[in-house]
Amino acid sequence: LKVNLRHPLFPAFHLASNFCWTPRAGRMPIVSVADFRTDEDGGSQGASGEKLPPYGPGGIYHEKQVGALCAVHCINNLLQKPTADEFILSEIAQRLDREERRLLGGANLDAGNVRADGFFNLEVLRVFLMNAGFSVDRLTGETEKAALSEPAKQQGFICNKKEHWFALRRIGQEWFDLNSCLRTPRHFTDAELASHVREATGEGYSVFVVRGVYPPCELEQNSKKLLEAVQGCGHSRQQHCLFSGAGQTLSGRAPTGGSATGGGSAVDPALAAAAENDPELAAALAASLADVGTPAAPESQEEMRRKRLARFG
Repeated sequence: LKVNLRHPLFPAFHLASNFCWTPRAGRMPIVSVADFRTDEDGGSQGASGEKLPPYGPGGIYHEKQVGALCAVHCINNLLQKPTADEFILSEIAQRLDREERRLLGGANLDAGNVRADGFFNLEVLRVFLMNAGFSVDRLTGETEKAALSEPAKQQGFICNKKEHWFALRRIGQEWFDLNSCLRTPRHFTDAELASHVREATGEGYSVFVVRGVYPPCELEQNSKKLLEAVQGCGHSRQQHCLFSGAGQTLSGRAPTGGSATGGGSAVDPALAAAAENDPELAAALAASLADVGTPAAPESQEEMRRKRLARFG
């Protein structure tokens, strides 16, 4: 994503080009633009989008922060490709402003839907994502309980606190915190999703679940790259990962009609082989495949035991 920092719509971008992050003692590792300070030596030790590529370990798409363009980064990191830019979002914001003025009888708006520095509000993100076929629902009460109780059925969240947006995205069966203020995304699991989201809400973030058909993502089809992303994003000792791609199912039959987002998802042969000697991993794989609609029924513990005995004696 090429960003014109001198564009007249965003006169304040050049003021935020040099920054670095200093962790605050006792805080959880959720960061925002407010956690950055100017680097008086002229360097940049933070997640500068002007100096760092929009990719992370394994090729996971991860734009870093440029000015106040966190909404742009949030959308692109969520969708795992450069779909939005500041000009598209500005057009949406201006249309919303015109419609709001019409409804208010021509009265001036206090702030509008985009600030001079390029920060966009929720309605701009919501309209962009809705135009792309997604729903955006705030997690509150029963909505939060339902979403967090079935993490395997969710694929993405966006989070906001005052001046910062960031995305949480599920790729295969792995979750990543794709905050643009991080130099490297953070990996976490289905089991950790609820605590991660509750930590965000505890820090004052509003969290929204984004549902819809996500565009294809290379890491969903490549177990090696997905494992590189998992290992490079905080879990260096993990030796296998769950993904949607070509391979064999636990039953040994090739999937039919598989896709990155639907039924027929599969596991790589090495992981399936490891599961034959690990009942807990086998059970987890069977549950995960059932969640994404694998047509083969999960094997019983007795059947898995019989196969292990036949193979290993």
